[in-house]
Amino acid sequence: MSASHNDQHKTDIELQDRRGIGSDDSKRTRAISDINHEMKKLNGKDEYGADGKYNSRDSLDTPLNSGPRPAFYFMDTESLKQLKLIVDSQDKTANPAALGLLGFGLTTFLLNMHNAGVYPLNTMILAMGLFYGGLAQLIAGIFEWKKGQMFGMIAFMSYGLFWISLCTLLILPDLGIGKATNPTAMAWYLFIWGCFSTCMFVGTLKSKPWALVFVFFTVVLLFFLLASYNWTLKPDVLKAAGIEGVICGLSAIYTAFGEILNETYGRTIIPLGIRTPPKK
Repeated sequence: MSASHNDQHKTDIELQDRRGIGSDDSKRTRAISDINHEMKKLNGKDEYGADGKYNSRDSLDTPLNSGPRPAFYFMDTESLKQLKLIVDSQDKTANPAALGLLGFGLTTFLLNMHNAGVYPLNTMILAMGLFYGGLAQLIAGIFEWKKGQMFGMIAFMSYGLFWISLCTLLILPDLGIGKATNPTAMAWYLFIWGCFSTCMFVGTLKSKPWALVFVFFTVVLLFFLLASYNWTLKPDVLKAAGIEGVICGLSAIYTAFGEILNETYGRTIIPLGIRTPPKK
């Protein structure tokens, strides 16, 4: 191998099927072997010299020895396409589900303490709804999208926008913008969110942890109970919805801290009922 070729392979790994025979699987196997071989030369212990012999990397008097070893490798895209190779990169981003569940859980708990009759509606609930229930869930949903998690993205972004819309429709009349929502309109608003939550609940049944299944089950009950109250205006129905909502909020908080503590300690601290994905 010449010195000029030695310089070139430091920046570009060329994948070639030099044998030209065999099945696609054997080509992939040989290509992967070539990749590993080239990466070992770049990031490992050996380096080709101008004379074609292997030399220890530490023995080479080159600028590469004066700094950290290369962390990135450039591959020929066309060769990857031809050999149908898939290069996977490990996801290093944090799990955003705990943030979304806490945003939903804490805000749901506080609102339904009001529904249960513990205290009147106040700015504390509205502020929590706009920022922790709304903005925090939106952020969690964006990061779920980044991780390729459609279910988490839909859930967190939808419920985050629900909280923002709920607080907005309560605030706007006080600002002189529009009329206050009447009970019938509010009932239908809550009912359609109950239908949405029912579909999401069905989505949890296949493989989601049982703790999350329970969260969505209580969300469905909560929306339909609140819709029923706005249709009937019976205080007992509102109080029942408040109690059920407190349970819903606590179940989301439980699931969130299960995610946090189990990952932090590397073992099960809070059982979540993780299920083994079905074999395909």
